[in-house]
Amino acid sequence: VTAANKIVPIVDKVSASAITYGQPLSNSTVTGTMKDGSKTVEGTFAWTDGDRTLTAGTHTVSWIFTPTAPEYATATGTVTVTVDPKSITGATVTLAQSSFVYSGSEQTAAVSAVALEGWSLAPITYTIKSGSAATNAGNYTLTIEGKGNYIGTATASWSITAKPVTANVTVNDGPFTYDNGNEIRPAVTVKDGTT
Repeated sequence: VTAANKIVPIVDKVSASAITYGQPLSNSTVTGTMKDGSKTVEGTFAWTDGDRTLTAGTHTVSWIFTPTAPEYATATGTVTVTVDPKSITGATVTLAQSSFVYSGSEQTAAVSAVALEGWSLAPITYTIKSGSAATNAGNYTLTIEGKGNYIGTATASWSITAKPVTANVTVNDGPFTYDNGNEIRPAVTVKDGTT
């Protein structure tokens, strides 16, 4: 095959290394072998648009081959590139509220922000995996799991504190008369304040 009196090498095999979401395509190395009949044609592979940032998954991407020898023309083609999801392990998970007071009802901690140090692509997508709701006083761990372009887990701590009680004790049915040492058991009402 010739182009402008130059031989166009033919693809023998081409492959590309995987990258992680957030890295430009140029971080993937495209390698392969180009042929002129049975002869290997020396040269270099490069991406036609190495500045692209691809979503997680597999993509068909264009490359260009520049031969070393002047008698050969450049060649182009495509190859599959795998983009792995970005791990959110170690991310800072911020809660809208991290401390609650016991109410007797289930209470839920809500995530207000997720941030990775040095990470500028937004938003970080995730699902809440566990630990977002509780009823009793105690310490809890909310866990999120990355989805879409993200993978891995990150956590945040939150708590429900015991409700302070102002005891208001009322002894009912009094007053009482001494009954020769016999036990008297009056009815007692205990309230939290006036409620």
